[in-house]
Amino acid sequence: MTHSEGVRNAALCFLARVNRFRQSSSKNAAEISEQLAQTDIIPNHGSYLMKIFIGSPPVERWSVADTGSDLICVQCSPCFQCYHQDVSSFDPTKSSTYKSRSCGSSNCALVPQRQHKRGNSNQCLYIYLYGDQSYTLRDLATDSIGFGTSDGQSVSFPKSVFGCGHGNLGKFNSTWQDLD
Repeated sequence: MTHSEGVRNAALCFLARVNRFRQSSSKNAAEISEQLAQTDIIPNHGSYLMKIFIGSPPVERWSVADTGSDLICVQCSPCFQCYHQDVSSFDPTKSSTYKSRSCGSSNCALVPQRQHKRGNSNQCLYIYLYGDQSYTLRDLATDSIGFGTSDGQSVSFPKSVFGCGHGNLGKFNSTWQDLD
């Protein structure tokens, strides 16, 4: 497999995860195929970063194209333990479509049993641990996640499930702007 084929496969796996956790679809998302959805991808110390847009209004973020995880995660404010990044954390209070998921939701049931618990306000709290001792934890949520398309338009996946990490620790390069 060539380098560009590997990058393309990683991006398609990421898009498949978005579709897996997508609770509902819009006409725009339903009409576009994964072949047309595209994003900027850049190498970063053995990993690949891809551009996504999250929230309403959409905020640009770079996320790790991680084929070994089924949860998209970003650092969220307030952040009580986070790694350095060059941009501010995603602020869920500024997105009109952000919604924290309850512990009894079908979305929370998709997270492996040992990786989630009920919060004080019945919200679904997650924790994902990775092989390099890094982790992300806090609120399982839904919001709009978008990508560019090959014709210069954009496609948005409303109610996409993601991890809104208020505690993140890892061996990340300071140019990484979000964790997946």
